[in-house]
Amino acid sequence: MVFFLKGRLFKYITFPIVGFLLVGCAKHQLSTWHLEPHEKLLNKNTLEIQSKIKIDKEELASYIRQKPNHAILFGTWKFGLQWRNLIYREKSGKPRPAVILDSSLVRRTENQMELFMRNEGYYSARVTSEIKPVYLLGVRKWETKKVKVKYMVIPKKPLIIDSIGYRINQKNIARHYKEIKDESLITHKQILRIENLEDERSRITKHLTDNGFYKFAENFISFDIDSTKGNDSTIIITKIKQPKSDSVHHKYYLNNIYINTSYDPYSSNNATSDTIVFEGIYMISKGKSEFNPNPLYRSLFIHPNEMYNQKKEGLTFRRFANLQMFSFVKIEYKEVENKDGIKKLDVYVLLKPAKKMSVSGELMGIYREGFGGNAQLSFNKKNAFGNSEILNFTFSGGFENLKQIDENDFKIGSNIGPKLSLTFPRLFMFPQITKSIRKNSFPKTTFSAYYNFQQRSQFARYLTNISLTYIWNEGKYKTHTFSLLDMNFAFITKDSKILSDLSRLSASQKFKFEDAISSGIKYSFLFNNQNKPKVKNPTFLNVKGWLIGASALAANALGLEERDVTTNAITLAGIRYATFFKAQGDIRKFYNFINEQQIAFRTLLGAGIPLDEDGVIPFDQLYFVGGANSLRGWRRRTLGPGSYFNSSDNVDRLGEINLELSAEYRFPVTSVFKGALFVDAGNVWAQKPNPDSELYGSKDFKFGRFYKELAVSPGVGFRLDFDFFLFRVDLGIPVKQAYNPNIWKLEPNKTQVNFGVGYPF
Repeated sequence: MVFFLKGRLFKYITFPIVGFLLVGCAKHQLSTWHLEPHEKLLNKNTLEIQSKIKIDKEELASYIRQKPNHAILFGTWKFGLQWRNLIYREKSGKPRPAVILDSSLVRRTENQMELFMRNEGYYSARVTSEIKPVYLLGVRKWETKKVKVKYMVIPKKPLIIDSIGYRINQKNIARHYKEIKDESLITHKQILRIENLEDERSRITKHLTDNGFYKFAENFISFDIDSTKGNDSTIIITKIKQPKSDSVHHKYYLNNIYINTSYDPYSSNNATSDTIVFEGIYMISKGKSEFNPNPLYRSLFIHPNEMYNQKKEGLTFRRFANLQMFSFVKIEYKEVENKDGIKKLDVYVLLKPAKKMSVSGELMGIYREGFGGNAQLSFNKKNAFGNSEILNFTFSGGFENLKQIDENDFKIGSNIGPKLSLTFPRLFMFPQITKSIRKNSFPKTTFSAYYNFQQRSQFARYLTNISLTYIWNEGKYKTHTFSLLDMNFAFITKDSKILSDLSRLSASQKFKFEDAISSGIKYSFLFNNQNKPKVKNPTFLNVKGWLIGASALAANALGLEERDVTTNAITLAGIRYATFFKAQGDIRKFYNFINEQQIAFRTLLGAGIPLDEDGVIPFDQLYFVGGANSLRGWRRRTLGPGSYFNSSDNVDRLGEINLELSAEYRFPVTSVFKGALFVDAGNVWAQKPNPDSELYGSKDFKFGRFYKELAVSPGVGFRLDFDFFLFRVDLGIPVKQAYNPNIWKLEPNKTQVNFGVGYPF
């Protein structure tokens, strides 16, 4: 959300902020007055590794036991300390003490750093520390009551793996180990790292538990390390012990599988009275089950007489959880007696049905071009027809203050309408494909339809959409979305005044106010590993593609299309038919540092191309920049296209081509209050040149000059982070206008204030 600040308003905001920061800096300089003569305020920690080795310096620094309060303005102001003191004083009547240097914690830090270095393979490493006073302005005569601690790490030579062996007495265990031995995480001439040993233990355990060894655990694996050879080298022997309760590790096979659809984890009585056998699986429940057996059977990755497989157990658990039919999912095993000596397990999939029907309401504030509000009422029914479907009906309505056509005036607009969707836990109409990919995809199909009535001051629009969408996963971090059908119908009624306004708009902008039909396919690929363990610098990638109106082009090729006599555009029953191709990519990279600091980058690139010579891309599919999640130095739809600028032209600035670049440094000030410094750059461009380019600049995209037409705006952000909710205010200041490619000028009188919920990217 955005407010446009005039120069005077900017002055009233900026000067108090600057004054507030300066007062805070002065207050920080007085923060040591309350200390006792022997006490010193910890001002800074530094870490030096006296060798060029591959060690994660940030992880090593995390072992520092005593850290100074968060500082901003290049370390001159312990902002967090001042405000935490203020809050604490309100609660307890006492100021919270500053971080006073504790020499015992310095020694503990040295010990823990040495332990970390040993775990990294540097068994002879030593860590020392040096405590130095801080001098005012660097003058030695002016010693303050602050100190800085410097930790020095001397790695010395690491312990290198010279040879590798194994000692496994059980033959079938040894055979399984040999199958994966070449993929070992412990290799010849490698530095001996404890983490590699732990990961190798987990890898071997996973392979064995995926191959029938139900009772096997990591504690059966140990490593003998012999470093008596000298020369900083060692011999590693992998050992697998036998269980104390038995002489060997047994393989287990699955016997009967029971799916209990009426289990209650909080009840002592879970006796069942109804049993159905479906494809060899026992469906049990208290009374007749509400669930048809087929979707439950499809959710199983385990089957009778198969070897126990922990991976398949996990996939089965995830599949039942993804059905969204059950509030509790658990898989239990019971060992059964078997006379032939084969170890077998009965499997119990215990499911507690979730609440079948629910009603929810939602109220929200809106700010895009102006303020507004929206209300929504949703009815949700799970297992609607017995096959684990989810039926949803939503009715919503709202209003918004909207900018008028070719004017700076704002007037109230409203919208209201229902939406109906039905989701199936499979790829509907494609059962064979579902079987082939279900082991790692968790597919879903959604039918949806909505109707929306939009009332504006000069026109009314009636929108209808019908879609058929398939969603499936590829592992945990990749998602595919494919809309086989996406049909849109728009019908417009206009008053007489708007007709004269439309004459000044481009063909794409006019398209917004015409009856139109579009039908086509859409595809989206999403990769997001931000929640993946041990990924320090995650990546987000979203690629989308639209192919709209291909059927109309096929009719054109056969000579069966209809054309409008005036515009020569493709029509269907006299209504304009949209035909275009559009592709878009959004990639984000996040670099995380100590003390919850992060640098985030984003690149957004998109382009749309009409597929018909006389066609245009619909208004709603065009690109624009500006606003709280785009270039934060401009309002929405007020920048571009290209270097075009006409002060008397107030229509929305849109284009078929879009490029946005953003970088943001995020840092904590307190546990709730966060800050950010950012810079945004980008623009939109038209596909074709404009006839008045000599007067007002070029709208079209050219490789030789597009980079000169990138608008740039740095800024500062303030965020309130409550974990489940983040509210932010971002101030963006233009420094380079797209229509002045060679001029860089700070324009504080054009500062934009953007309000938003969640991070901009």
